[in-house]
Amino acid sequence: MQKAADWDKSLNLTAHPEGGSYRETYSCPKKLEGRPLATSIYFLLKKGEHSNLHRLDADEIWYHLDGQTLTIHTLSKDGGHKKIRLGTNGKNGEEPSLLIPAGTIFGAEPASGSEFCLCSCVVTPGFKFTKLEIFTRKKLLQDFPEHVELINRMTPRDQ
Repeated sequence: MQKAADWDKSLNLTAHPEGGSYRETYSCPKKLEGRPLATSIYFLLKKGEHSNLHRLDADEIWYHLDGQTLTIHTLSKDGGHKKIRLGTNGKNGEEPSLLIPAGTIFGAEPASGSEFCLCSCVVTPGFKFTKLEIFTRKKLLQDFPEHVELINRMTPRDQ
């Protein structure tokens, strides 16, 4: 297993606006209404980093590639909070891949004790930054006041 810094360098990753680092690896040449049918990225989160709580208008499939467990948090309209463990230890309740349905509010962070997690994410229809909705802390606290600790940890400070 490589270290996070090795992956960062060898994959030539750059900072992602939602947190962590990434590089696009595929954009389908076929389009639907001007949008690629699918896109794929490498996505790296290191200990102490997180992917801000956000929402996409497309399905996103996550695949664990290297490192340790990643916790993906989802918030549902009824106020529910679900933790999904992305990893390779099925005996520990981890899944090597998972689907985040379009319209789901979610974010990710290395699980306790994890140094990093390298994933691949496929979005269909393809990812567009204009369709990425990163939530403000104020908005999420209004809608999900019962999850104040999660929201404070996984949203940017309001300006």
